[in-house]
Amino acid sequence: LPNDSISSLCEDREGNIWAGSNGGGLVRFRPLAVRLLGLESGIRHPVNHLVEARPGELLLATHGEGVLTLRDGVVHPDPEWLPGVEGGRKYPWITLVYRDRAGRVWGGLSDTGIGERRSDGWHPVPSEQVGARRIMAVLEDRSGRFWVGTVAGLAVGESGRFRPLGPEVGGPRAVVVSLAEDGAGHVWAAGKHWGLFRGSGESFENYRVPGMPTNAVFGGVLAARDGGVWVAAGKAGLAWIREGKTTLIQEAQGLPRINVVGVLEDDRGDLWAASEDRLVRVSRESLDAVAAGQRGRVDTRMLDARDGLPPLLSQAWWRGLLKASDGRLWLATQRGLAVVDPARLPPPVPPPRTRITMVQGPGGRDVDRRAGKPITVSYDQRQLDVGHHARVLGTPERVRYESRLLPGGDWRDIGTSRKTLLRDMRSGSYQLEVRATLNGLEWGETASLPFVVRPPVWETGWFFS
Repeated sequence: LPNDSISSLCEDREGNIWAGSNGGGLVRFRPLAVRLLGLESGIRHPVNHLVEARPGELLLATHGEGVLTLRDGVVHPDPEWLPGVEGGRKYPWITLVYRDRAGRVWGGLSDTGIGERRSDGWHPVPSEQVGARRIMAVLEDRSGRFWVGTVAGLAVGESGRFRPLGPEVGGPRAVVVSLAEDGAGHVWAAGKHWGLFRGSGESFENYRVPGMPTNAVFGGVLAARDGGVWVAAGKAGLAWIREGKTTLIQEAQGLPRINVVGVLEDDRGDLWAASEDRLVRVSRESLDAVAAGQRGRVDTRMLDARDGLPPLLSQAWWRGLLKASDGRLWLATQRGLAVVDPARLPPPVPPPRTRITMVQGPGGRDVDRRAGKPITVSYDQRQLDVGHHARVLGTPERVRYESRLLPGGDWRDIGTSRKTLLRDMRSGSYQLEVRATLNGLEWGETASLPFVVRPPVWETGWFFS
């Protein structure tokens, strides 16, 4: 605050709180949906992956500081996680961290492979057992077997010993970035540019997602609450696969045009799709309705930089996404860890109402718009410049407009422009409509401007008579 003396308070329709101070001017408070933990919390290097060790405690696999412990919002470096060697640390770059059902912690160790953390430090598994030195994903299935996704394919392990799976099993032979097990016990592997694979036992098949291009970028798979799987497919959107049925959630179904790199389900069952700079919530009720054919589009809410969300890490295989046991969602970003509490989101800003602010004819002449008097334009001066505005106090830079000219015109994106130019209309009755949006999905009240272009002399009835 500019000072401790507040003379007035007001809350606007967008949820902003405005405070008038005594001599210090006007202050705006805007609630943010995203909280950020960065340098001030002790996170000095990029976070590659994270896992919950126990309620309230996260383990962070970093690019430079090994594995850090995040407890009560503060990072606690643990020397036991970083066995030192002369001149530095042995495993500063950890590609992932994983906690199995027995409580053991596994890590992807720099360019060494996978290792188990014990009381005396890391115990690497010989890299020939997993077939690669770069580990991208780990999964313990319901039978206790371990599946390891590497830059070279898949490996499987039991009783502490691993072996790479060869081409005879039909699995991916290149980078595997994500693993999940569905309710029927099938293991799913996302192979980025190499496709989506489904395994039964140790036999795998390349799974073709109906309605998706064969070159879709599969960046992640998630075991769904209903026993199916969710597939993040980059610019091709999302796929929900359950009981042999595939439901696509793409732009045609109401998903914003984003590059989906990861996906989570929250405690309500709502789906969260992450892209490089946005996080989109899709309501469970609308997902079920679209899957059942009861409606065509899902309900969404989008968070971005205006809500406090920094860009995600710009790495080829981003996997920094977690739902903790308290229901909060964690994301690795370029400025640290972002956390979202789905149960405590600020109310969404209502879509803005658009108003016509001015109408000008040729030469910048103002047109009389008094109530009850229709706007009439002569045929030889058939041009109008129409100004419009949607007032948004919190984030005015997010407002985008569309306009259309009736009869017959389709909605046309005019971006952030607050003016629509009408030129060379034929004679007749028209209505210009303009609307505004903050997210490209929900549109506010439409502003309308009816007007008439008078016909030229040679189109009038007396001329023909």
